[in-house]
Amino acid sequence: MQRIKAVLPASPRLPVVLVLAGLLLLVVLAMLLLLWRMDRDREVATRQVQVIERALWLRGEMHALAAAEQTWRVQGLADPLLRVQRSGAEIEATLETLLELTRGDADQATHADQLRQLVSRAMASSQAALADARQAGPALGARADDAAASQLARIDTVVSALHGGATLQLKAAGERGGGRLGWAVFLLIVALVTLGLCVALLLFEARGRRRAEEEQERLQRANERAEKTAERHAHDLQRLADLGDQLRPAKSIEEVGEVLAASMKQLLPHFNGALYLQAPSRNVLRRQVLWGKPNPPLEDMFTADDCWAMRRGVSYPADPHAPPCRHLAAGTNPHHVLCAPLTAQGEVLGVMHFSGELPPNLQDRRIAQTLADQLALAVSNFRLHENLRVQSVRDPLTSLFNRRYLDATLVRECLRARRAQQSVALLLLDLDQFKQFNERHGHEAGDAALGQIGAIIAQTIRPEDIAGRHGGEEFVVILPEADADLARDRAELLRHAIRAHPIDLLGRRVEALSVSIGIALYPQHGTEPQVCLRAADRALQQAKQAGRDRVEMAEAPAGNGSKEAAKA
Repeated sequence: MQRIKAVLPASPRLPVVLVLAGLLLLVVLAMLLLLWRMDRDREVATRQVQVIERALWLRGEMHALAAAEQTWRVQGLADPLLRVQRSGAEIEATLETLLELTRGDADQATHADQLRQLVSRAMASSQAALADARQAGPALGARADDAAASQLARIDTVVSALHGGATLQLKAAGERGGGRLGWAVFLLIVALVTLGLCVALLLFEARGRRRAEEEQERLQRANERAEKTAERHAHDLQRLADLGDQLRPAKSIEEVGEVLAASMKQLLPHFNGALYLQAPSRNVLRRQVLWGKPNPPLEDMFTADDCWAMRRGVSYPADPHAPPCRHLAAGTNPHHVLCAPLTAQGEVLGVMHFSGELPPNLQDRRIAQTLADQLALAVSNFRLHENLRVQSVRDPLTSLFNRRYLDATLVRECLRARRAQQSVALLLLDLDQFKQFNERHGHEAGDAALGQIGAIIAQTIRPEDIAGRHGGEEFVVILPEADADLARDRAELLRHAIRAHPIDLLGRRVEALSVSIGIALYPQHGTEPQVCLRAADRALQQAKQAGRDRVEMAEAPAGNGSKEAAKA
């Protein structure tokens, strides 16, 4: 059968979109031109502000120089005059900068040159006064020099002229900037309106094409369903057998999801759906796998009481007039759904939910239930394998890794650190006075305390760290790529975290436990893992002897790690 394709007519909106796009381009270019001119005005304003600052600074320096000369003439003090003259290099640099800033303006350049000449004369006069002071001494009580006062007045006049010219240019730049800002805002509004019209037209165009494409796909699916129904029934059993072979070695829900995503299009192509499994608390079902595009969207979770298939243990609904499950989303047709429970060894593990455009027929129900039975076996198998794996490497009381896993991991991390020429930190933790805690509160309370402290350790360590129970009330934390400072910081963090959490005994809070921690580094404290572990144990004993509730670093070995290992 030929694939049905809808011929999409040419859109009358396209020329309008092109015109609007051209207008938008022109507006953007105009805005860029305005922004360039505004930037030029900003540079002019900045230059004039610098002119004002430097002119005023020079005037202040000249006044300070005149005051210093007067002090020498009247009081005989040459120190102020000497201090002011030390800034001569800075005055010269400021004059050069001022001349550079006013080079583009003839009037300002003239005033700046006049100011340079006046300042040069003032500096020469001060040099002469300082020379007189050094040779003949000051003329105590001498009257102020009228020529110096006149020269200072001329400097003030020139600075005022520079200040006035710069102020006028600043005002003009501000007025130009205000006008251009208004034009920029206007052009921005025009650009936004034009852009909005373009986006709206494009959305209308995309929506029309999407609707045509959806209609095309719907017609194609209807034709394909009618053509493949007979052939699909003949191959369903073989496909289910193949699916069972693929599900049997699955070891995780992710692998099950990959198998389902690849197989459901062949087994039940006209159905979307999801796989829900019971949470460990067994009071809620969570969606684990989703295939197809259910519409309306399926719930992420629901309770077992919301699904009739979970409550009855059989596929539901079997009767078109049966009440719908409460977990169906609003807008779902209850006659187009099917829930098949996953039952293994008399236990309901979850449910498969199917929803489609057509009601499920008898063949669809058989396939769905067979698929659910195969999934139940696969889920039961990989959960059993996961439980066995966890039990083999986890401590059941603290949920941390056990000693066998820690020993293997420590060897692996040390070898990895040796290849990378890095260090591995080893923390050995021991709860202080845990025996007395057990005697006061009982062994059940001790077990609860170990479990809660294990949870604190797991929450406090870094993601790349490995924590485990070493035995009794001892814990081990392996810190890959950690130096001495980092190891001590992490140890202190663990110590404070454990000390800050009181123990909860069935709702009754008792005193928090303290912990002593010994630290050893590989390969600094030994080139063999067990040597480092013994070094950490010695550091732990030092912490115990020093008063408990503290962190101690292992002492550097007298010889290398290999010698220590040979002695051991």
